[in-house]
Amino acid sequence: MITPTTVFSPADGAVGCDYLLTKNQLVFVEFDGDIDLINLGNNSHQIIGHGYQNLEDIKISRDGRHAYVTERQGNLFKVDLLNADRTHAQLISSGMTAPHQIVLDENHNLAYVVEFAPSGRILRIDLGSSTPATNHTPIATGLKNAVGLLMSADGQFAFVSEQTGGAITRIHLATTNRQTLVSGLIQPFFLTWLGNTESTILTTERDPANKVVLIDLTQSPAVSTEIATVPTRPSSVAVVGADQAYVCSDAVISKLSLSGFGSHDPIFMGIGHVPVSKINQSGPLTGMATTDPGYFFRVVDAPFGGTLPIMINYVAARALGAAHYRLVWDGVELPVSPFNDYRWNSGLSTFELIANPTPPGLFYNIRGTSEIWYNPWLGGFIDTTSDPAKFANGLHTIAIRLFNGAPSPVEIGHITDAGRSAKILIDNGLPIAKIDKIFHNGVEVPVCAIEHLGVDKWTFQITARDAEKHLMSWSLSALWGENKSASIASGSYTHVPSGLWEGLPPDPNTVPTPFWKAAQPGDSSSTNCAHTFYLGVWDRVIDGWNYIHYSDYHKSITIIP
Repeated sequence: MITPTTVFSPADGAVGCDYLLTKNQLVFVEFDGDIDLINLGNNSHQIIGHGYQNLEDIKISRDGRHAYVTERQGNLFKVDLLNADRTHAQLISSGMTAPHQIVLDENHNLAYVVEFAPSGRILRIDLGSSTPATNHTPIATGLKNAVGLLMSADGQFAFVSEQTGGAITRIHLATTNRQTLVSGLIQPFFLTWLGNTESTILTTERDPANKVVLIDLTQSPAVSTEIATVPTRPSSVAVVGADQAYVCSDAVISKLSLSGFGSHDPIFMGIGHVPVSKINQSGPLTGMATTDPGYFFRVVDAPFGGTLPIMINYVAARALGAAHYRLVWDGVELPVSPFNDYRWNSGLSTFELIANPTPPGLFYNIRGTSEIWYNPWLGGFIDTTSDPAKFANGLHTIAIRLFNGAPSPVEIGHITDAGRSAKILIDNGLPIAKIDKIFHNGVEVPVCAIEHLGVDKWTFQITARDAEKHLMSWSLSALWGENKSASIASGSYTHVPSGLWEGLPPDPNTVPTPFWKAAQPGDSSSTNCAHTFYLGVWDRVIDGWNYIHYSDYHKSITIIP
């Protein structure tokens, strides 16, 4: 479990929050009607907006100047953060029922909110409309006291927290079919993506639990893990950089460190969220990562792939007299490829984008003692998809070579010194997902067929495999009608000494055993409607920050009485 650090107290009913990158500020709303901000450089606090009624959430516009806030009374306002009182705010939408979390889609001039009501809705709001009372359109209904909302980047799915039943629900917006991912949480509140691959959600459980919970969507079924106990009545989490999160509880704003790195650890700290000591260096699992239960980024026997963020212990490197470094792959120095990160400029009170190295050169530069960086341990990236020969699937060694600051830099120590290198297993192959055939009572059903229910026995010949044998999970489900779905069959990797699991190759594999029944108790539409069968497959490959390989497949038929 992660121990929180208090950043600010007392808040007065803090609820939703968002991070303003350009100014390194956490902006949050209080239920009593104020908008506040904290300068994270020195943790100073100020109230910037007054006069609102029961504020719930805030989302900052991409211009960094404006934000959108929801009031429980049913309103969405646009706020100028430099003139943030309610009397100066622009009413965007009204007449909603207790709107809570906001999702912005400024590319399409839209916002989405979810209503906290016994039969709540997800509403799409036209931000360019001049008619606040009529500019919101329901896109999903029948939600049970919903509070939190996320949208997938492709706009296909909404993820909702519902306090009735303590559920996190995924909704396919085109069909409104629903799938309960997790249930039994204690008053789950707002939702936040951890990373950019949409594989992990952070949420909070309110009192009496008072937890921050991580939900791993790569598992089938999804797995929830408590990662921190925080002050009473937490509502929202803002992820800042790769290794920090801020939690807004009722009276306290606290900080969680998602990184366990310290100044006495090895020079090569690890890859993304994975410490080097959690990457196996011997035996059949060499090069695979396994982190501990309870860690926010829990992985088991995970290879690496994609673009790897390399973490360097700058404190220890400086202590050795290093001023520069190079990244080494299988004993050969890689070309210096400048990478950008944000460094705090206290004089201008803003983060500035800085390239390493600056100016361009033959070495990366060790960061200075007093510098504050958005990603404090980041030391560069290695794109393992850029050269299939150099970065071929299999075992490789990454190392850090240190140099002093002389005009002609001299190496300090050697890459074979303890803590300078690690073996990793590369796998850039994608898993395979395919619904090969649908069978009704043993007879194949063509795609798009209209099939009479008859004998209600259904099986499916599927392929859910990974050629490199690093499969993590697969899940086959049925979607039909209005908000209706059912799980058909699934499977997940369980640790084995070899670390290998191919999954379900086309043997053929027929699931489930003995069969699935389309007829669902109390639901006549389950046997009189179009059905889409959806297969999703994850492998265990990570880039250090996220799982990165997912494949899916679907087929549709119609079932009638």
